[in-house]
Amino acid sequence: MVGHEGITLYPEWTYFAPHRRQVFTLTFEPLPPAVRVFDLAEVIPEPRGFRCQGITRQDPDTYWLDFIQFEG
Repeated sequence: MVGHEGITLYPEWTYFAPHRRQVFTLTFEPLPPAVRVFDLAEVIPEPRGFRCQGITRQDPDTYWLDFIQFEG
C-alpha cells in the first residue's frame, strides 16, 4: 500500500460501527499486466479484518468494493 484516506493504520484502528457503511480509499502500486483477478485481505494481529475475494481487474484499476468483516 502506498497511500490511504479516510482510515487509520495499525495500531490505531478506525472503528467500524456494525451495519454502518464506512468509506475509505487505499492506494497500491500497479498490478502486473498479467493479473486479471485478485483478492484484497487485511491480515492483522487482531480478531477481525476484512476481505474481498475474486476482484476482476478493470481499466483504469479503480474499484468500489463492499467488504465483509470476518473473525480470524
